[in-house]
Amino acid sequence: MAKAKKDFDTMIEELEGIISRMEKGSLSLEECLKEYKAARVLVSACREKLSAARETLGSEKDPEKEQEDADA
Repeated sequence: MAKAKKDFDTMIEELEGIISRMEKGSLSLEECLKEYKAARVLVSACREKLSAARETLGSEKDPEKEQEDADA
């Protein structure tokens, strides 16, 4: 079964959990490296979602801006 894609908020919560566990300083080196790798994957996925959101917002036309351009 394919793993469902996580939403942005879930990924942010997971990142916050990783940061919290790492800041406590009680992880072994191996655990710390595992958490770091998981965090990098989450950060990358979050950046992709943000980029897609920017593209979506950038492609939508702002009705107020269009009216200002028309009035000029």
